[in-house]
This record gives sequence, structure tokens and C-alpha cells, in this order.
Amino acid sequence: MVIQHIAKHMGHDARQIPEDLEEAVILSFEQNWRDERRRAAYGFHLPFGEGSHRWGVVREPTFAH
Repeated sequence: MVIQHIAKHMGHDARQIPEDLEEAVILSFEQNWRDERRRAAYGFHLPFGEGSHRWGVVREPTFAH
């Protein structure tokens, strides 16, 4: 979904994303967020493990009042 959003924002048809754009987005995330502690500090995680390219955002805990 992130790659599709970026492609749309850049004016591409999200159904036909250029392969080089897809690779560039994945590489960017891998280069910048490879360190698990750095990812965690910004709320990112890989719910399906390293290399899955399936990024998630950690939900903030819900506090009972």
C-alpha cells in the first residue's frame, strides 16, 4: 500500500507501478530502517520478519480511564 501511495503521488497508475520505483522504495526502507532499535524508536516493525517487505506501525497502547 505504501508503494502504491507513493506511485500515485508521483503521478503513476498504481496498477502499473514501474519496477524501478518499487525497488527504490523497498531499498530506501531497508537502508534507513535496517536497525531494529531505530525502527522501534519510530514505531515501525516487521510483523512477518526480516526480508518480508511487510512493514507495520506499532499501535500506541490504549489506556483505560
